[in-house]
Amino acid sequence: MSDKIATRKKRIVDYYRERLYKIAENSINKKKYEAALEAIASCAELEYQWNQFYRDERLEQYLKEIQGIIMKPSYGQDETDLRTILFYDGFGYDIRGLMINYVESLLALGYRVIYVVSALAQKQQPTLDKIARNQNLVREYLAFPQDYLAMAKSLNEIYAKYHPKKAILYILPYDVAGIAVFGNYQGIVERYQINLTDHAFWLGKYAFDYCIEFRDYGAVISRVFRGINQEKLLKLPLTPYVDETLSFEGFPFEAKGHKVVFSGGGLYKTFDAEHTYYRIVEDILRYDEEVLFLYAGFGDDSELKELMRKFPARIWHIEERRDLYQLMEHVYFYLSTYPLAGGLMTQYAALAGKVPVTIGTGDEHAGVLCVAEECQYQFQNRKEAQEEIHRLLDNPDYAKAKGQKLKESIPGKKQFVDALGQIIDEHISPYEIRYDKIETDSFIREYLYRFSLGEIQRVIIKDEHWELRRNFPFLFLSKRIRNFITLLKKRG
Repeated sequence: MSDKIATRKKRIVDYYRERLYKIAENSINKKKYEAALEAIASCAELEYQWNQFYRDERLEQYLKEIQGIIMKPSYGQDETDLRTILFYDGFGYDIRGLMINYVESLLALGYRVIYVVSALAQKQQPTLDKIARNQNLVREYLAFPQDYLAMAKSLNEIYAKYHPKKAILYILPYDVAGIAVFGNYQGIVERYQINLTDHAFWLGKYAFDYCIEFRDYGAVISRVFRGINQEKLLKLPLTPYVDETLSFEGFPFEAKGHKVVFSGGGLYKTFDAEHTYYRIVEDILRYDEEVLFLYAGFGDDSELKELMRKFPARIWHIEERRDLYQLMEHVYFYLSTYPLAGGLMTQYAALAGKVPVTIGTGDEHAGVLCVAEECQYQFQNRKEAQEEIHRLLDNPDYAKAKGQKLKESIPGKKQFVDALGQIIDEHISPYEIRYDKIETDSFIREYLYRFSLGEIQRVIIKDEHWELRRNFPFLFLSKRIRNFITLLKKRG
């Protein structure tokens, strides 16, 4: 990307950030708190997509100012239920992410879990259904869509209903309703945040007492770049959840006599200026004619389709799979996405005994697996990664042995439960955090390349942002026009 394009992007993003700041500030002064929350949420989501820094104290202070006005804590510290823990899930996934691990572990530790999630998740979490059966888990659903004030009020009412002593925040980086409510219970409830998005901007640094990090990299960013006190940071490595009742659903092709190379995640993670990821896939297919390539995930598949034309019947694109672990067990090795790799996908591959070949130009992939040097799976450039891929393809015994060593590096379920118990009950972790210096510049530059100015309109003009439409009429109008044109095209 040229400096001219980068400068233009920065100028436009800064313009909209300043407008959103001003709207939030003026709305607070006029006591129009819904408008203020919409502006804060939009600005935070824009900064998450932009990802050129890790915190925004101005937004944090706006939110702190609002939260004490729009609601008050519904009970005092001496009224808390010591064995009740509220788990606020802002994602609403089933096995994707970390929710299942935490909820299952909290139940194993003897807590009554009040699980709070959007109503959109109803009947969409079959794995949680199985875990919750005959367990001390209560579900509460928040209506969606609704304005931020109403959502915050609903969440606060759930606090009032159950009086939890502890609460866990597991949210999107711009969930202003959840952050506002959690922020209000300082000194009353022990509040924990699961730092899932440790590599990117997020809002809410004042909404928790302890931040659970899954690796050293995220802990360093939290301490150095977000300004969070070291005493608040506790480490708990990832342990992927495996539903052992699921069976392998098979491949969409005949795999006998072939080596299936698997990759997956949001396709946005595969784009960079040099088309690095797709050049690696092409090299794999040219190097070994026995390879079939399978990708699971959503997004722009234009590059995949281009490769499909070059290699007919050798590349397959499918939706995400519930039997992800079982699928991993049946592939030859896993190719991580680039320039953004998925931490959980890497974990699942290792747990299944498959090598997750990963390119990491900086430190952003560090610590996803805690492995010895002989188990190296991360490489600094495409050439190094391709050399490893060729070794794996040429030597099945090498691939199997290395995969087994990686499998042994994953903490077991009991280790995870015991460590979480220490964190929740004693505020200590058996895992030490190393605060080594990290390099983030190359990773941030990659976000700058990927950022689309179309994100500005998307994060501002949403169905739930009624107040902001008055401030951005042209953005709203252009979106309506574009939607109308898209509808006409679909009709032929």
